[in-house]
Amino acid sequence: MKSFSHPNPEAAGPGEIVGIYPFRLSPEESELIGNQLFAADRDFLICHYMKEKYFLQLLESAAFSAKRLDLYDDDPLEGLYPEANKQSMSPADTQLLQQMNARRDYEPFLKSQEIHRTHCYAHCWFGVPEERAVMWEKYGDNGEGVCIVSTTH
Repeated sequence: MKSFSHPNPEAAGPGEIVGIYPFRLSPEESELIGNQLFAADRDFLICHYMKEKYFLQLLESAAFSAKRLDLYDDDPLEGLYPEANKQSMSPADTQLLQQMNARRDYEPFLKSQEIHRTHCYAHCWFGVPEERAVMWEKYGDNGEGVCIVSTTH
């Protein structure tokens, strides 16, 4: 792929492309992207563990509830970037920023994460092919709850 640069990036209008630069992915990054594409294109089992009282509420309301990311008391890290992302960037991110002549400013990066968690809601499912005791303990009321199994399609 050839690279492209806008002849006058400062004069570019909103939404106008200012540059396209090819970059290489590491084998790990390539696998991660492949897994995301696989997940979007394939039908596979997903699980949601919950307390029995929430399952009964689900049956009564016929609707799933979503929770704001910063309010997950059973998973205070929900919606946070992995700690490793705070320490360093992936080779693809590093390469992309170099090609864009940009840098990552960590303070706004971390602040955006805090803001994001107060505005985004989630209903979490797990793409795990088999049951796990730790999931029952943490999310399934120590084995007294319910595990809903569905598929991605």
